[in-house]
Amino acid sequence: TAMMLQARRLRWLSPTDLLGEPRPLRHGVGAIDSWKPPVQPPPPIRVSPGQSIQAALDRAESGQTVEVLPGEYTEALHIRRKEVRLVGVRSDGAVIADTDQPRPTLRPIDAYHAITVERVTYGTLIQGLTVDGADVGISVLGGGHSPPLAVELAQLVLTNHRKALDVDGSAPLLIGSRLANNEVGIDTRAVGSWTIEGNTFA
Repeated sequence: TAMMLQARRLRWLSPTDLLGEPRPLRHGVGAIDSWKPPVQPPPPIRVSPGQSIQAALDRAESGQTVEVLPGEYTEALHIRRKEVRLVGVRSDGAVIADTDQPRPTLRPIDAYHAITVERVTYGTLIQGLTVDGADVGISVLGGGHSPPLAVELAQLVLTNHRKALDVDGSAPLLIGSRLANNEVGIDTRAVGSWTIEGNTFA
């Protein structure tokens, strides 16, 4: 009969038949199916006296740390469009936080800027270095980016420059550093607010 034929055509419909294939969720129930562990940064690159810091910076990936051992380095450095951490360390790997500790000293020969930091975002750090005897110690260039780009400068010693720190179109953090024997300590054309904490000027 017609009713018997109709009954034979019926079948149980699953949720997939009704709703389609389930999609992984960003949050909440089902999110565990699409969760991936955070990507760990590559191990630090260590630089010793006689080696090139710039070569290590060029080789570093965003998020990677370049560790510099105490000694003298006669080169100028350029960090551009890359979020790296340039850190002075002792031989045991401890970060040099005291401005009176032996530390790597950057003393470039015939360089206008000792360190140029250009168009970097939050996460870039320069810490535990002495920068000595250039026309400009550290130049931070933001290029009018909005929001302002930033770099953290911590526990640095900037000495014997015409300008210790030149800031243009950026919003850096200068923390726990010593600026001495410079014609100009800080020349700023900063965009937005920036932080100066616990520094000494002489």
